[in-house]
Amino acid sequence: MKIYLLSLLIVGGLLYPILSEAREFRPLKKQQDNFRSRKIHPLESILSSGRKYDPGCRNGDKLLVLLIEFNDEELETDNPETTGLGKFQQEVGDYPIMLDKPPHDHHFFSLHLEAMKYYYHAASLYYSDLLNHSGFDLEYDIYPLPDSENIAFTLPQSMAYYTPSGASFDLLISRFEEYFYDAFTIADQDENIDFSQYEHFMLIHAGSDWQHDIFGNTPSDMPSFFIQLGEGKEVIVDNGTVIIDHACNVPETITQDIEVYEDSGFTEYYGYGVINSVMVHEFGHSLGFVDLYNTSNFYPGVGYYDIMDSGGLGRIG
Repeated sequence: MKIYLLSLLIVGGLLYPILSEAREFRPLKKQQDNFRSRKIHPLESILSSGRKYDPGCRNGDKLLVLLIEFNDEELETDNPETTGLGKFQQEVGDYPIMLDKPPHDHHFFSLHLEAMKYYYHAASLYYSDLLNHSGFDLEYDIYPLPDSENIAFTLPQSMAYYTPSGASFDLLISRFEEYFYDAFTIADQDENIDFSQYEHFMLIHAGSDWQHDIFGNTPSDMPSFFIQLGEGKEVIVDNGTVIIDHACNVPETITQDIEVYEDSGFTEYYGYGVINSVMVHEFGHSLGFVDLYNTSNFYPGVGYYDIMDSGGLGRIG
């Protein structure tokens, strides 16, 4: 009985600050009609395809995560066609909500990856009983390391350069392939990384993504999707010993277009979200999973909250 009461006191103590703040802040799960379906970027039709993944392959449970920032152009000009300034946000500033608030640093992303690790472990337990193994236990490394001089690898161009709005299809593809090449070749200069130790790769870039541009005013935001390059477009690293042709591409945040309403003393926010499900959805493609939303009209197929369906959007309010 004492243990039961102690548990209630602990839980109550943890919830009290949250509930107190909720008197002033009330995020709601209200879905806007124009955001129920997924947005599909033109790049996905060419640079993304189903992946054949062998669960028994060497290092099949190891993921390399590269943190990516862009050049200083955004800091100087603040390009209106992209979200952010090309750098990971470190100051809370006027960040409107508690969820996924800065600093967006090594520790921040490691917490999200830890959540993804436990998600896939839990999701695989049923099948582990059938296959007589202990489930999928993801191992991941994030570079640059937390004690490095720089928080991220800096690319030579801006985000808008790599995903130019209004560009021809050929130029759009060429620029994004350049992004993929720049990210891995610059990371290859870090002598701490042994690319041969990983089967899976993830690029987490500064800024938001194209899919969560609700207002449609930042068309050069980079899309989130699983990149699968064609033959001859791969990147060669580790002194020519490792060939990389795939990676998950996700943003530091999906919160960019916030709508605020006052209602009976409460402040209501719409248009916010967290990156957990975006990371999990794209990593699912690296494991060979396919999209379960309707790929003809992009509306939910098996269910809105399925992670490989529209649940992978990550948008809460």
